[in-house]
Amino acid sequence: MPFTVEQARPTLVLIGKNESGCSYTIVYGGIPKAQRPADLRKMTISEVLAWQREVVNAGSASSAAGYYQIIRKTLQASYEPAGMALASLFDEAGQDKLGMYLLAGRGFQKFLDGKLSEDDMMIGLAKEWASFPVPHDMQGASRWVKEGQSYYAGDGLNKAHATTSEVRAALRQSKSLYGNPARPLLKLGDKGDDVRDLQMLLAARGLYRWAVDGDFGQRTDATVRYFQAIEGLTIDGKAWTQVWTALGV
Repeated sequence: MPFTVEQARPTLVLIGKNESGCSYTIVYGGIPKAQRPADLRKMTISEVLAWQREVVNAGSASSAAGYYQIIRKTLQASYEPAGMALASLFDEAGQDKLGMYLLAGRGFQKFLDGKLSEDDMMIGLAKEWASFPVPHDMQGASRWVKEGQSYYAGDGLNKAHATTSEVRAALRQSKSLYGNPARPLLKLGDKGDDVRDLQMLLAARGLYRWAVDGDFGQRTDATVRYFQAIEGLTIDGKAWTQVWTALGV
């Protein structure tokens, strides 16, 4: 059974947290401000690729862009197999589609199905995202690296930000969700019984004080963001696994 965004969410969020601070608009920090795009989310894949080529030609050490800090070489090789076109937007949905594709390419489905070990999955993630650590001492991209270091340690550009325990926890949560599907991801604009349940749970905590109408509108979005803030969760206004868990579901 193919994994879903909701099942991958704990792992995707950890990637975003350590690669971009969960920002869909951020680019490599070494790029001069004058060369940075106003908003990546409004650009097409074609426009992002052209911009990445320009900044590298101008001397930038990296062309990393967006939530998953995708470099030009990776974007060029990934957008078509990920089901996108040059005219597709590099918006939140587009970046998540690319993130899912890259995750699958590193063996995530095999890991969830029990056909790839946790350590091998961690190595795959560390090779794709430099902010992720290797699970044990091993040969890295350019030198021998120790447990907890980036696979690319020593290149003068990258280092690990996530810890091995954080990565293991996220992978195990994703695997648990894969075996035991949880509540659906809810966001602004959604409607239905699941939204109604969310509103009732928030109301029971004294946070949501409006009509329980099953409509995920601006008030529900604001309440979810406030709840995420007080619970120390990523603040994105979306009711995903950790929100439901914090609500006791």
